[in-house]
Amino acid sequence: MALDGPMKWLIFEGLLPIFGAGVLYSLWGLLIAIARGSWKPAFAWREAVDPLGWLYGALIIAPQASIRSAVGRAERSLLTWGCMIGAGFCLMLLLAAMNQRGQASGWQPRQPLKVFASLLVIGVLTLGYFAQEGA
Repeated sequence: MALDGPMKWLIFEGLLPIFGAGVLYSLWGLLIAIARGSWKPAFAWREAVDPLGWLYGALIIAPQASIRSAVGRAERSLLTWGCMIGAGFCLMLLLAAMNQRGQASGWQPRQPLKVFASLLVIGVLTLGYFAQEGA
């Protein structure tokens, strides 16, 4: 099965950079558990799923996708602006989270923040995918 350009981008430049570290961390935990022969002491499995960490990747992907969609295509300006707005939201959300962490070192993001960050990353990946079409 040959992959088209946008699908290659989604896998190798979108999903892999954002979720690859979490997958490797989970695999590492699995291999540690196999080597020990038990699941004790507990491995921090939840650390593999870090929506705020994904925002860093989305913050890089969104401007790149914006530039890619803008190159010589005036009819795709809505897509270009959508990517830049997504980058702005990623940046502002990261700054807000860093501010909270700076005020209380034990701060952990609550579920609504994680859900919003996840949806934002999905939105940026979707816009990035469409920016690749016809580019």
